[in-house]
Amino acid sequence: MNRRKYNHSCKKAGQSRPSAREHQGKSYPSPLDELLEEEVAAKELCRIETTLKISGLLFMKSIDELDFTFQPSLNKQKIMGLFDLSFTREKAM
Repeated sequence: MNRRKYNHSCKKAGQSRPSAREHQGKSYPSPLDELLEEEVAAKELCRIETTLKISGLLFMKSIDELDFTFQPSLNKQKIMGLFDLSFTREKAM
């Protein structure tokens, strides 16, 4: 039987664990919920990092780094409107 190995190169989110004193007054499931939420977030981060590595992209860019002068036919306001979801408000009206 093969065991699944975890990729340890991914950064762990929130490595500090709360002490017993911090959990006083909370129900038993509450700290477990917090721990599970932290684990899910760390796994999601690891999944994204791994997917980006596998994709073969040389570098990552954000929309702020996009050079709109390279392709003048792009409407900068329209593209930026996609990121602030203004089109959803316009459709609702």
